[in-house]
Amino acid sequence: MAAVNLTNWRESPHNIWAFQNVDKVLSTQVIEKGSKHHILETQSRSFDDFKLQLGESPALDLAGYQKFVATDGMVILHKGKIVHEFYGNGNDATSKHIMMSMSDRIISSRDRTSS
Repeated sequence: MAAVNLTNWRESPHNIWAFQNVDKVLSTQVIEKGSKHHILETQSRSFDDFKLQLGESPALDLAGYQKFVATDGMVILHKGKIVHEFYGNGNDATSKHIMMSMSDRIISSRDRTSS
């Protein structure tokens, strides 16, 4: 594999390494955890009913989707509790990782006061 550099660091397969080592590619600033952080409670839920149809391919379950899009990490919150947590591509809950799309979210149009 060619060396990771400014022209290829966001492209597969270089991005897997670069997103965890961006400080070796770009000038970065680490955002430290504050002293008043709150540990979220975990309340696991089943996502067995999750299905995503992409074109003519067979429907993907959640694990299949995470693999298909090469998910580095995913945390799903519901009512302030972690209901799903996943890490891939050598990441774990303590891995350093670039913040680009970490703030992406899908918000339901459903009334936020209901379950």
